Amino acid sequence: MSMRRRFGMSAATLPILAAMIPAVALADGYFRCGQSLITSETSVTELVRKCGAPASKDVSTEDVRVAVNGPWHSGTEKIGATRVEKWHYLHTDRIDGMVVTVVDGKILGIESAAATP
Repeated sequence: MSMRRRFGMSAATLPILAAMIPAVALADGYFRCGQSLITSETSVTELVRKCGAPASKDVSTEDVRVAVNGPWHSGTEKIGATRVEKWHYLHTDRIDGMVVTVVDGKILGIESAAATP
């Protein structure tokens, strides 16, 4: 029995479903800013050039730790610090409302502003 007959699909349904797969795969981790697509591969400089400065930023410094397990000490040991920034872009006619996480000057993640607390 063919897949079309088994699931009640018409000949036109399968190509439509196949075309939707890339859109679903890209739905997490990018946003449009005017005609530009911003992803985690975009540099911070390019982000500011294409979208402007964010409406607000939350900046924190977090310890970088490694696990230590030795005869005199076990647990974690601080080996450095990292700068974490949350850039908040408000929804406008050019930009969807988004929160961009920048870690040590590189874009690490992009989320919808509606999805963040």
